[in-house]
Amino acid sequence: MIEKPRTTPLYLQKLQALDRRLSALHPRRPEIENELARWRAGFKGEQSIDYHLGFLNDNWCILHNLRLHDGTRPFQIDTLLISTSLIILVEVKNITGILTLDAEFHQLIRFDNEKEEAFQHPVHQSNRHKMQMGWWLDWNHIPSLPIETIVVMAHPRSVLKRSNGTPGMYPQVIPPYLLPDKIHELHRHYPDPVLSGNDVRKLTRRLLASHSESAQNPLHRHHIASSDLVKGVFCPACGKTVMQRIHGSWLCPNCGHTSKNAHHQALQDYAYLIQSDISNKEAASFLHISSPHTVKRLLGSLSYPVSGSGR
Repeated sequence: MIEKPRTTPLYLQKLQALDRRLSALHPRRPEIENELARWRAGFKGEQSIDYHLGFLNDNWCILHNLRLHDGTRPFQIDTLLISTSLIILVEVKNITGILTLDAEFHQLIRFDNEKEEAFQHPVHQSNRHKMQMGWWLDWNHIPSLPIETIVVMAHPRSVLKRSNGTPGMYPQVIPPYLLPDKIHELHRHYPDPVLSGNDVRKLTRRLLASHSESAQNPLHRHHIASSDLVKGVFCPACGKTVMQRIHGSWLCPNCGHTSKNAHHQALQDYAYLIQSDISNKEAASFLHISSPHTVKRLLGSLSYPVSGSGR
């Protein structure tokens, strides 16, 4: 049973807003595009396992994109599975190429397009999250459940290899289609319940209450000033063309598309990248509207939080 559905990560939504609002000539543009591509690939990989999780019965509680705090630092779990007898942490990696799990130097080595590249070993990352999950259970005075990990290498064109002399060393690293079988295998190893069904529901509620989204802002991460953002209401039909407010509607001077609510996305971009509330003066500047009455009416119709000077 899915208790926390998979949704687009907040930071990815912020990156997408920044991608819309950053000039093609901005010096930070390439690094934003690279980070956005990585986040999109990661989320696509996470989504790819949902089909395979559909083969589990309803005795499992499933929570996606869970961000917890171990008492010292936060940690992110792609998918958390809970039964009465164990917890399984599922980490998803969406990396293409020939992937070698190197046991000597504890790296994931990717060979793709005649290029070799090293990544953090996914098993070490999942083991660290396993340790943090144990701390979280202790910190919340919850009976210690066995915790197992699975690492899914989600890209359909990746080839998994192990370095020489390490056969069977990383059994938790699997392709997506083996996920249901691996979960059933782990469950068979823990036949004795530790929690009741009611305890599992209480644990699930505690986890949901403890989840917190990252407040990280890509503007700050990449040292981009808010004044660098392109203002205006963009046309939803043809892309980044700034629309004009005419007779109660938004008109695109490029393709002629009209919209009553194209400003919704602009205000959402403002909330993602600058702040969650806005003054009438700030909204007029960001939306390119000269009439204070129009701005006030648009914000009022959305129940948008208005604060600060220029209300």
